[in-house]
Amino acid sequence: MNLLLILLITFLTAGLTLLTGFGLGTVMTPVFTFFYDIKVAILMVALIHFLNNLLKLGLFWKNVGFSIIRRFGVVSIMGALLGAYFQFYVYSSTLKIFLGIVLVILGGRELLPQKRSGHYLKGLTSWVDFRPGCWGVL
Repeated sequence: MNLLLILLITFLTAGLTLLTGFGLGTVMTPVFTFFYDIKVAILMVALIHFLNNLLKLGLFWKNVGFSIIRRFGVVSIMGALLGAYFQFYVYSSTLKIFLGIVLVILGGRELLPQKRSGHYLKGLTSWVDFRPGCWGVL
């Protein structure tokens, strides 16, 4: 029954993120941590992210913006590797608390009014691209 529930939630979330482009980790991390240890849950979310991205790459290959991949993807991967390195050395209970705080802050931030300028500040571009990879792994 648990496996069926997880598969159903994963399928629905992957379909939703196909349309929105984000949210898979935000939805699936709490779902997996309900059933598994935090480190196993993060591994499972990473695997789903990878497979979901391969599916999107196959579906939208002709419309892929390779300049965006070079600008965003490479730095994000570096952040993911750093996050994976830290995850190896952090206890599961500490990681669960930290991840919970990050998810609450990121979710709460969406409730606040935001000023959008339409462009990145040149000096912050690498940091902005680095964070998703790092937070995604942690």
